[in-house]
Formats: sequence, C-alpha cells, structure tokens
Amino acid sequence: LSENEVTTSRSIFSRNNTSDSEIDKFFCSTSSVISLLDKISVSVKLNESVLLIGETGCGKTSVIQHFANISGNRLKVINLSKVTDVSDIFGGFKPVSVKQRCLSILNKIKLFLENFYDVSKNTEFIMYLLKSIENGNYVAFAKTAISGCKKLLATAPSRSLNESEKSRYRNHSCELQNAESELQNIVQSKHVPKFEFVKGVLSECYEQGYWLLVDEINLAPESVLLRLSTIITSSRLQLDEGGFSINIERSRGFRLFACMNPAFEVGKKALPTRTSNLMSSFKVSAMENVDEIANLISHLFRRLPSVNKSITFSLAEFFHKIRYLSQVNEIRDTNDRKLPISIRQLRRGIELSKSLMESEHITIGVINALYAGCRVAFRLEMSTESQSKFDCLFDEIMHSKEIAKRYVREDFFMLTPKSFRILLSHPIPNFGTFIEIPPHILTPTLSELLPDILKVLSFNSELPILLEGPTSCGKTSLLTFLAAHYGKKLVRINNHR
Repeated sequence: LSENEVTTSRSIFSRNNTSDSEIDKFFCSTSSVISLLDKISVSVKLNESVLLIGETGCGKTSVIQHFANISGNRLKVINLSKVTDVSDIFGGFKPVSVKQRCLSILNKIKLFLENFYDVSKNTEFIMYLLKSIENGNYVAFAKTAISGCKKLLATAPSRSLNESEKSRYRNHSCELQNAESELQNIVQSKHVPKFEFVKGVLSECYEQGYWLLVDEINLAPESVLLRLSTIITSSRLQLDEGGFSINIERSRGFRLFACMNPAFEVGKKALPTRTSNLMSSFKVSAMENVDEIANLISHLFRRLPSVNKSITFSLAEFFHKIRYLSQVNEIRDTNDRKLPISIRQLRRGIELSKSLMESEHITIGVINALYAGCRVAFRLEMSTESQSKFDCLFDEIMHSKEIAKRYVREDFFMLTPKSFRILLSHPIPNFGTFIEIPPHILTPTLSELLPDILKVLSFNSELPILLEGPTSCGKTSLLTFLAAHYGKKLVRINNHR
C-alpha cells in the first residue's frame, strides 16, 4: 500500500481519493484475509461484481469496507430484506419541499463544480447558497443560483475532457438548464408541491462511481434481484417511472459487492442462479485455525503488554472450543436452540475487556477482565446447563478457579479513589444531574444480571443492550432505575406492526 496505488500478489491499481473513511487500524490481516483480498482485487481490476458467502460474523462486510478504504473508494452499504422495494434502492418519484428542492439543485451545482472546475475558487459562492437555504431565504438562493449557473454554463471547463467526460459534462449541463425554470418558480414564490425523482443509493453510486455493498442479497424479493441482474452487465441504467424515462450512465469507478449467509441457515434462501452466475463468488470461512485466532486477539490487545502471547493463545483455544461445542449442539440458548458463536462476538467481548483494563476507575486483573468480556459476549444467551459448561471450560483453559462465583463478589476488581457513585460495587459516572431514583427490588436473578449490564454501561457505552423477556417481567422498570442512577433521561418508544 502506497500513497498512489494498491499492490497485491496478482494486481496493481491506482488509489482514488473519494473515500470519506479512515483506514481501520484495528483491522487484522490474517493469511486467509490476505488471500481473500487478493481474489477480490483481481475481480475489481477486471470490473467484475463480487459475491461473498459466509456465516454470520465471519468478516464479509469488514473485508469489503477495509478494501474500499485502502483503495480510496467511497463505499455505500445497503441491507436488503424480504420487504425491500425496487424504489428503495433505485429511486422513485417522491413529494419534495421547497428546501429539499433547493438542496437538490445545490448538490447538482456542487457536483458540476467538483467534476469540471476548481471548487476552491467557488467556495464563497457555495457557502452563500447553503447559508441562504439554512436561513429559509429561498428567493435569494434562487436568484444567486440562476446567475451562477448562467456563468458556469458560459465558461469552459478548467481542464481538457475525454469522450466519456464530455458526455457527462453535457448531461450535467442539461440538468442545470432544466433547473433554471424551477428556480424561476421559487423566485416568483410559486411554491407548488412537486413530485421529483429522488435517486436511490444504487443510482447514486452508479452515476458517481462509488462502490456499493448489498448485504443479505439473498433475502431480497425476485423483482429486486431481477433489476440488480440487469445493471451488472449493462453500461446504462434506465428507470421508467410515472410515464418518464430516466437514463443514468454508468461511471467507470462503480463496483458492486454483495454478501449473503449460506442458504442452509434458518430463515435464509439460495440466491437465484441467474444472479449468482453474473458475479465472482467467494466463500468466506470462519477462522478455524487457533494460531490465526490468536493472531487476531494479539492484534486487538497490542497496546496492552500485560496480555502476553500465552494468554492470547489460551483465549484463542477457549474460543475455538466453545465454538466447537456450539457447532455440535452442546451449547444451547435459553430456548434450547442452537446458539451460533462468531468472531464478531469475540471482538465485542475483547473491546469490553480492554475498556475494563484501561479504565481509570478500577484496577482489574487480566484474566478477570477477559472473563467479564467473554461472559457478556457469549454467556448471557446460554441456558443454565450451557453456562456451567462455559464457566468450567474457562477455568480449565485460562487456569482460573471458580471465576463465575468470584464475578459477583465485591473484590472481583478494586475501585480507585475517585469521586463517583457506587452501584453493586460498580462505579457510576457523575454527570452532575440529580434524578430521583425510583424504588427497585433487587431479586437474586436481577442481582446476577446487573453486573453484566453495569459493566457495559460504565465501561463500554457504545455497545447497545437488548433486554429480552416476557411481558411485565421488569425490563422497562429496570431501565428506568438505571437511567436515574446514571442521571440520564429515559425516552420510551413503543414499537408495533
């Protein structure tokens, strides 16, 4: 990887500058990942669409995101489902407000400037237009935009254009000319409700040359898959909506990626052959090699020297065995169903363990921190019998002694002398707001669950929490109780069909 190009064992291609994301420094390039990136790079070089097939949490999406970042391409991601409509991804006619119409025209002007002129010389012009929209001064925006568009169309591009760019220049010029009548209506305050074609994420990527990742592609309805099949091989996208025909030229930089789970998983279906045959398909296997898993763990803990090679290998061995027990149905969930375990969960647990070890509020041993992370990542969904197997296996491999019993004791970690409130031996950040704490009875079951929730809330607040249970078992009241302790306002939204 250099400043201007990306080199793999079988291909070399230039880096673009359209990516708006930084390269993920936490991405671990194992041997299997490097091999997969090499295959994907060849497909991208040959302008082929890519399909990755693998189990949940094996890293399909992460690999594509990383490849887009290192190659400097902007990547858009869309998740499909059985209720996805063609208009959701391709676009369609929708009612737009005056503000939306102004923003749409502003985007066309900005895009025209970025592609064919020096944007830096027109910064003041763009900022004035944007400020006019924000202030609701749409007439001033329209007048300035009309005069600006006329000057742009009368000025030759700042550089020479090839044939493809000349075609795009003509299309953009026509769009600006068509926008003039709409701007005149805004000047005359004729704010008539209007239906306008709003491009979907695929149409935007197709035209702008962005990369598009279609996740869970095999869940999409037949109508969506049929339309997706047509764009893989064509150089132009034609949309017929409301009696209008809209043509979008395919940008040279556009690439289509898709991910799916194997068809044998519950709730999944096979991708039609006519669609899969148009794409380069690669199977993404979960990490089975203990050394590779240890390499990943070591990479995630690289800033913590206390987590040595012996510990990372033991943790990798523990994960490998607990996943094997899940695969052979010896580890079950609370409903006595098979419980899938993935690398994604392992990473989530490691992030919590790191947060515990790096916290200034507590002092905790490495093994204790690893158990807390693995417990939150894997154990909470297990049946009582499976939880016992989990604890015994952790004690055996990590050389701990009845760590599950010590987990709920006050000496599992030591509090540092800081000013904060305490709840079940856990530090509660002091936000300086006082909310009356409602009465709450801590039953034995709740007292066992709360330490897990408190570790997430106090040490890794970015991790979302899902409480699952029957009606009136106390889920909402528990959150009200916790929100009061953390000095936070709880907003409740009732979802229904």
